[in-house]
Parts: sequence; C-alpha cells; structure tokens
Amino acid sequence: MRVAWEQWHPAYAAVIFAAAASAVAQPYPIAESFVTRTATIKNVSDLMDAAKDWLPQAADRMNGITTIEGTTNRAKSDIEWTGGPFAMYEVTVETEHNSGVSRLLGRPAYLGAGKTPLEIVLRSRASPSINPGPTQGFVIDPEKSFYIEAQIVDGTMQYGYTAPPLAQALTNRAEQILADKALLAQMETSDRRVILINELENLSKKANEDSVKAAAASLRLSASNLYDQISVIEARMAAELSAAQQAAQFRQSIAIMSGVVNIANLTAQAYRELPDLDRGAKPTSEAGLIKLVRDYEIKKNNQTLTFHAELTVRTTDLNAVLQQANTLLRGAGAPPDITDRATRSLAPPSNPVIVPPAQ
Repeated sequence: MRVAWEQWHPAYAAVIFAAAASAVAQPYPIAESFVTRTATIKNVSDLMDAAKDWLPQAADRMNGITTIEGTTNRAKSDIEWTGGPFAMYEVTVETEHNSGVSRLLGRPAYLGAGKTPLEIVLRSRASPSINPGPTQGFVIDPEKSFYIEAQIVDGTMQYGYTAPPLAQALTNRAEQILADKALLAQMETSDRRVILINELENLSKKANEDSVKAAAASLRLSASNLYDQISVIEARMAAELSAAQQAAQFRQSIAIMSGVVNIANLTAQAYRELPDLDRGAKPTSEAGLIKLVRDYEIKKNNQTLTFHAELTVRTTDLNAVLQQANTLLRGAGAPPDITDRATRSLAPPSNPVIVPPAQ
C-alpha cells in the first residue's frame, strides 16, 4: 500500500501548497515551515514497490534500489555531519509523447542531507551540475517525478517519498527563490553557517583526540560569534546609510517646501522624518535648516563608513576561522564537498554607495 507524505503529516501538504502558491517572495526562513517527517518504509525494495504507479517498469525500480543502496554510507555520513535529520534523492520520470510510456530518466539523483526538504532542494539546484535532458521523443513528467527521503532510525535507514503533486510544489518554490538573487544570497549564507556549526559541534563531541575536540569547540564558538557580529554590523550599516539617504532627500526638498511652509513647521517635519536629528538646534532660516540636515547627513555617511570598515575586519577574521575549520574538518574525515562549501571564504563587503552632500 502506498504511504504518501501527506498521510504521514497532513500539515506538510497544506504548508507546501501555500508556499508554492504565494506570488510574493518570502524570507528564506520559510524553509523552517516545511515540516520534517518521520520515515516509515523500512527498506528500499518496499519503497520502490510503493512508487510503481510512477515507475511502472521493474527495471527502473531495480535501478533505483541499486542507486540508493549504493549511496547509503554517504547519506548516513552526510546526515551525521550536517545534523540531518534526513537525506534526499530526486527521481525524474520521462514520458513518451505518443505512447504515454513512462520510465526513469538516468538514475535517482542524490541531493545531500539537511534539516528541511526546501533547504536540500535549494542547495542542489544552486550548485552547478549537468542534468540529463529527456530522451528524444520523451518529455520530463512532473506528474510522475518525485523525491525520496532517507532517515536514520535506530541505526538503520528508513525511507519515504514526497508524492508528485507535493514534489512539484516543492520544486516550484525552490525555483521561485532561486530567481530572487538577494533571497538566494541570504539562503546561501544561512545554509553554510548552519552546516559549519553542525560539523564543528559533531567533531567536538565525537573526535578521538581531546585536542581536536577542543579545537572544534573553539572554532565553533568563534565562527558563531563572528557570524552574529557581522549580521548586527550589516543591519546597523544599512540603517545608517538609509538615514543618510533620507536626509539627502529632505535637504533637497527644503528649498521647494520653504515657499509654502514656514521654518518652524519644516523643522518639526525634519524632527519627525529624521528621529535622531539634533533637537538642541533651533534653526531660524532656510540656510540654517539646510546646514542642520546636511551635518546630520554627513554624520550618517561617516557612521556608514565606520561600520563598513568594521565589517571588513570581521569578515577577514571569519575567513581566517573558516580556513582553520576546513583544515580541521577535512583532517578529521568530514565529507569534502560539504566541508568545502561550508567553509568557503566570504567575499569582501561591497562599498556602500555614498553621495557626499554639496557644499
């Protein structure tokens, strides 16, 4: 009997369809809303038998069994190092135009491990890869393609699948995020951080040598603190730059507004729009108000540059920690592909666009 994901956790179906139907790009944390399910099928043969409606050919199902069993050790290792809780495979089905015959395209693709389906699918699609196109006369069939998930239960792998309707919704949501470069960058940074912290935490508990455990724990704390500091600095820098830009816009409008609004009212408006403007100043003329706002704009620009310099230092510090973590993790046998991605150096922060106010 087929056990579909929506039977395992009804909330999953509602969440994934709601996310896929949303036309507005959502913050990356939407990934946390994709509920982690518990696998219930205890061997790959039963799993493939449950998917016979989408893979009707016995040879294709056997191909799937061979592929998944052949990657079991890798999947277990990835789950352990990334913090799991499960690994995923993508099964792409192609259907012939004329006959309607469906068959497996290539082999089930191993996507890696992670905490949520969206996280894993996004990571796999964001990484460059060569995917086989459909055979001549065939088309990829989204109504029969699906995902397989593997989870370690009591030391052994158990399996389940994301049925085609949900699989297509999950794929669509991933493609929506991939089209949003800013959102994708946010996802990438968050994903790399989570994997790195999990790898170092795992090593700090399971390494054979106390010195390696201590080094992993120290690097984990350093990386976590630096990531936090960078997030705070980026937010404060963005706020200062935004305030400077808002001041510039207000300053440029003073000459126009002064013809219809008196200086007292313009000053009151400046205090409302620029909350931390010096309230001790009491300008009595248009020139005085312009100077007050201009000085505020210069101050905010300077604070932006200060934060940028601090951000550059923290980024350099973090990159040094990432390099040390890479050496430690790879020396301890962590999966190279996961480790190299999690410890890849951050790019230097881009220079903020600052337009100095005219004299």
